[in-house]
Amino acid sequence: MVVPMFCFYIWLFPYWVTRLRAASRAIPEDLGANSLQFQRIELTRQRDALRTGWLWYLGPLLPGLVVFMWGIQGGSARRFEVLVDLTMLAVFVVVIWISRRGAAKMQRRIDALDALVEPAAKGSV
Repeated sequence: MVVPMFCFYIWLFPYWVTRLRAASRAIPEDLGANSLQFQRIELTRQRDALRTGWLWYLGPLLPGLVVFMWGIQGGSARRFEVLVDLTMLAVFVVVIWISRRGAAKMQRRIDALDALVEPAAKGSV
């Protein structure tokens, strides 16, 4: 089911790879004072994509993986199969951890950008 869906995405979206990875949008024509606001919006969007990315990235894999492993193991796992299960679980946990770490990094960049904007806003009052 996944392969036909991605084939459909390739046909539907002209830049399917960039759309799948939450790529940046085009820069607005009136940069001026809006550039910091635009940068903040982009960072926020990317942060949110990293925070929830594991849901749409790993979430669809989980039901099929569980059913597949259950079918292979026949309801009772031997030592090697438990090791394989734990390895897959570790991969999922690492992907989630990396995503959360990336989101935290984006948040620090947003906070730094906000710190730049606040003194400018106070000076113009």
